[in-house]
Amino acid sequence: MVDRADMDENYTYIVRCADGTLYTGWTNDLKKRIKAHNSGKGAKYTKTRRPVELVYFEHFATKEEAMSREYHIKQLKHAQKQALIDNFYHFLLQDYHTSPMGYKQVQQQYCSIGYIDKQNSFL
Repeated sequence: MVDRADMDENYTYIVRCADGTLYTGWTNDLKKRIKAHNSGKGAKYTKTRRPVELVYFEHFATKEEAMSREYHIKQLKHAQKQALIDNFYHFLLQDYHTSPMGYKQVQQQYCSIGYIDKQNSFL
């Protein structure tokens, strides 16, 4: 029998909490999970550190891959996590500026899948 989570989108993500700390988790619905964190129904850790802001994510085919990556990121020191986040933003900016589609189309693509809003902020 195939686990339903194996058929969905699976993500490992990092959010920056209002107090500046970082929280790492995994989900099969990134947008819904960030909303849950910000409504106080996410993790116990983020409940008292709202609002949270999505600062990093990776997509995986299976929940096991996402959970494994979550574990490995949680083993990193804060500076290493920040480097991961910085590289992620650099990648997005590079994608914007080097895509043959052009900046507008790349921005629309990221907006359409719900990762950023029109001001290029993560949702």
